[in-house]
Amino acid sequence: MDIDDLPADDIVCLIDRFCYISHLAAMQRWGVTNRRSHNLMLSRPDNETVQILIADIMKREAEEVPWDERPNPPWPGPFRLTNIAHPLQVRGRLIQLRQTRNPGKALKDHNGFARVSTIGQTFLDMLQQPDLCGGMAHVLEVWDEHAHFYLDAIIEVVNDASSVVKCRAGHIIEERLGIKHPVLDAWQACAQRGGSSRLDPKRPYIPKWSEKWMISLNV
Repeated sequence: MDIDDLPADDIVCLIDRFCYISHLAAMQRWGVTNRRSHNLMLSRPDNETVQILIADIMKREAEEVPWDERPNPPWPGPFRLTNIAHPLQVRGRLIQLRQTRNPGKALKDHNGFARVSTIGQTFLDMLQQPDLCGGMAHVLEVWDEHAHFYLDAIIEVVNDASSVVKCRAGHIIEERLGIKHPVLDAWQACAQRGGSSRLDPKRPYIPKWSEKWMISLNV
């Protein structure tokens, strides 16, 4: 396919090797939401982290094959990677960029250049930033319908997440979906009585809570 025919999803990932499609846009690509993401939602490392990654990549590539030993180099000196500043729109789609010191896991689409957050990461993002995933009420709908299909992938990423995320996931998996799993006992140890943990981090605390997971059910 000619680059002129590529969709915005492929173009942004072709130009910026560090970004990936995330949140509601990733949910749409995974087929776990019936909502359409009008914005192209991207995640990437913050600028400081990108500069470290660039230096590491160039150093590693120079050590593997020095420039003057490469056959028929297309230009006289090494090509230097640069940080990319995304435009406001690509192919008519607004770009919504989230930069973070701790980017998530992503994989390449087999049919193009796009990179998409893994299914486990996509479910993790729903708990960490539900406002970027259609809101917590929609997130709960998605978990109700799809979480049991991807339970192993969800557990793998939540195991490395914060205590409050473990409590959100534990409440949903155990008390909402009725699923029992050995890992939930370890997650429950993260619950703190008297804390201010909330199921929806963007909404205020309400006095309705899970006794076991010590979390306000503020949805």
